[in-house]
Amino acid sequence: MHNKNINIKKRKKPRIRIGRLLLVILIPVCLIAGISSFYLWKINQERTEEIETIMAARNAYEKEIAQTVCPDNAPQDLFEQIKANALACGKSDYEKLASFEGKDIRNYHDLALAAKEKNETMESCYRKIMKNMPLYDNENYFKFMLKENDTRQRLQFMSRFDQKEQMTDAPAALSESLDEVPALIQWDDRWGYVPYGDWYIAFAGCGPTSISMIASYLKQDASITPVAVASRAMELDQYENGAGTKWSFYTVMADEYGLNHDEMYDPSAEDIVRSLQQGNLIILSLRPGDFTATGHFIVLTGLDENGQVTIHDPNSMENSNKTWDPQRLASQAAAMWSFWK
Repeated sequence: MHNKNINIKKRKKPRIRIGRLLLVILIPVCLIAGISSFYLWKINQERTEEIETIMAARNAYEKEIAQTVCPDNAPQDLFEQIKANALACGKSDYEKLASFEGKDIRNYHDLALAAKEKNETMESCYRKIMKNMPLYDNENYFKFMLKENDTRQRLQFMSRFDQKEQMTDAPAALSESLDEVPALIQWDDRWGYVPYGDWYIAFAGCGPTSISMIASYLKQDASITPVAVASRAMELDQYENGAGTKWSFYTVMADEYGLNHDEMYDPSAEDIVRSLQQGNLIILSLRPGDFTATGHFIVLTGLDENGQVTIHDPNSMENSNKTWDPQRLASQAAAMWSFWK
């Protein structure tokens, strides 16, 4: 009997050890699970708060834009178009969030962050533009902002309109490589707000910017900037207030920079192709069409392997990134100037 009790006690010890072992294992597991749950809860709380902040900022933006009224000196129809564009900016991205509300918080958070990142630059531009609205005292400013190409860059430029007096210290030399014809934009921050005649290079400087591209490359001289050309054009009486750069400007400036050149009116597609095949650079004066509603100058830099024309449009990076059919260009061309060394 005594031996039997001893055996029972011996059998109980392993069971006690297993129970203790389970406790030793379960307690840390429970602690880890609890900490993980708390951490996940905290992360989701932070995500929720960030989503609420993003949505509140968007609602404030829409309210601010909606409450902006047209200044007395602004064209009502163009103002309303810009206002509509401002309200439409990012609208579809934020509308997607409505269908995710109350669902997977991580996906909802990712969508909210993506909407903010995608649209905050444009929203900031529109906010500044609406604030600056009384300063835009020329309807062409509105037309510039409403162009369908290079929208983001145009709005960024116009959002700094209230700083234009501090943006006239243009560099003395181009920073672009002259291994090829530099692609310059007339509304570049470096010189866009520099006065040219009765306006600014940004809005009237397609001529000086075009000559700058060609002359700086052919002469390998980075000091031939749009500002330098515009300044010289004014000295040589090559700008007419209310009309812009004179056609005589191109022959005058070619002589000024020692460039060979010829001039042709109403050039054909064959004329354009022939000149480019000879290795010349071309400036076209354009009638209303693909590039302008009034008049414009662009640079033709060559032909690609398919016989399409490569261009530098001083008013549009998007146009410059396309190739153009010679016949399409010729149908809009009023005059052509060819340049070579």
